[in-house]
Amino acid sequence: MKLFITEKEKNNIRSMYGIISEQTQQFEVPQGAIDAVKNIEAKFSYMSKGKINGRTFKGNEKVGMLQKYMTDTIGLDCWNNMSTKLKSQIYAFCFQADGDVPYKLKIIAGLANAIDSSIIRKDIVGKPLTDPAVQRAIQVIKNNCQNINSYYDRYLAVLDQQYKSMDFNNNYRNIWMYRPTAIDKIMSGEDIDKTLDDWSKFLEGKLDYEQPYAETPKSDETPKPETPKPAEPAKEVTPKPAEVPKTATPKPDEPAKEVTPKLAEVPKTATPAKRANILTINPNDF
Repeated sequence: MKLFITEKEKNNIRSMYGIISEQTQQFEVPQGAIDAVKNIEAKFSYMSKGKINGRTFKGNEKVGMLQKYMTDTIGLDCWNNMSTKLKSQIYAFCFQADGDVPYKLKIIAGLANAIDSSIIRKDIVGKPLTDPAVQRAIQVIKNNCQNINSYYDRYLAVLDQQYKSMDFNNNYRNIWMYRPTAIDKIMSGEDIDKTLDDWSKFLEGKLDYEQPYAETPKSDETPKPETPKPAEPAKEVTPKPAEVPKTATPKPDEPAKEVTPKLAEVPKTATPAKRANILTINPNDF
């Protein structure tokens, strides 16, 4: 006996009763995903000065923003056809890395790339919605809404590449690399605390931990990861020109003084000395 029906079958039933338009207006992020984000962010939010930091959130801060995001791009009918796991992965990624308005479109780029490997993500991210590359990516997703969940594993592989490409301060190694795995485990029914403990063990011995901040962000925006300051260009030091040693100005030659030669002295005839008084001269004394 069949106990459940697929989203596609639900859509067919809605179409039969003329309520498909109502379905397209619905939007929901799985509560499990909200709880997962809340707990993950409390312990593994961002890196700062070599330490893992957490921040306190309710976990639902991005729900309204993601609803508009999906409405403006692939449509809520496509969103509602996604599995709980796929929705949760997209919401967690949005919360951490794609929550700006106007949208960075990292979600669209990643999902389209998972469906069609010829899609170049960098041609989409940060572009306006009207850009031809963006419109092509959106259409690729729309064309595969009915079988969108078959791309889940491929999307996780692309998601890993996206997190890796954004790495700085070792965020990927310590926070982002394990994040999709943790979301998948939690949405598969594993206890959140156990999942986070496994995460801690995975990182054990690698880093010191800071206690999570107790404060709740005032705005509903996820804090942006700490952006490293660009290295300041080295100041150019203009070398001082080497000083040319001053050449002493030779003094004009003075006319040589004429020296009147002294008359040769006639050697005196030495009186022979007694042998006992003759000095012995050592040549080394000169």
